Amino acid sequence: MSNVWQERYLKMLDEVCQRPGMWLGFHPTLRQVHELLSGYELGLSDAGCSPEMNGWFQWVGYHFNIHNPAWSSSRIIVHSLGSQEAGIAALPKLVRQFLNEREVLGGIEGLEAAIQRRFADGLSCDAAPESTFTTTND
Repeated sequence: MSNVWQERYLKMLDEVCQRPGMWLGFHPTLRQVHELLSGYELGLSDAGCSPEMNGWFQWVGYHFNIHNPAWSSSRIIVHSLGSQEAGIAALPKLVRQFLNEREVLGGIEGLEAAIQRRFADGLSCDAAPESTFTTTND
């Protein structure tokens, strides 16, 4: 379910991802994009205008099947898509896919239940790739 503030957030997301260098300088990273958008989301929320992005981090791990607390959502996306540029370019589509799937699953509660089912065996709880080109700074 979309709201006017979520639409504003998505518009900002589109603008930042279309021209990340204009917003973040040379060689922008997905982590920088995430930090900028997190600040924007916090500002909206503090003003009482939440874009309702709860569950994003959990969904990224669920979507890419990497469920490890040492991996940020940015690192998971960059690892899975192969580069900072690919991660930034894909972010608007991924966020919209997250919003749609979260709604289909019944909100944050449904998303959390789906994650619990996927990682129920406990062995997958720390699932992370054996090797990666990413760093903990991603």
